[in-house]
Amino acid sequence: MGLSLQDFYETLETVGVSASTGMGMDMLFEAIDRAAQIYEDEYAPALEAKKAESEAARAANNPDRGVQTEQFSADVAADKAKAKAAPASPSGGGRK
Repeated sequence: MGLSLQDFYETLETVGVSASTGMGMDMLFEAIDRAAQIYEDEYAPALEAKKAESEAARAANNPDRGVQTEQFSADVAADKAKAKAAPASPSGGGRK
């Protein structure tokens, strides 16, 4: 249920607010509350469904992805541990 850019601008709500008097601020906050409710009710569930669909497709195309991710994380952790344990070079560590 994604919105196209045209749909987005057609449904965009505008509110006039005076910078000098603050008139219209109540209407602005009401519009923000309505927009947040629309996001929670319509957009967020659709986004979560799309994410789940995408992840399922990715997992179906690469069943070893989880194992590869775990191995990558383990390799990064091992490299960090090696770097911490390595003694500092007396010349400051830079190449010449």
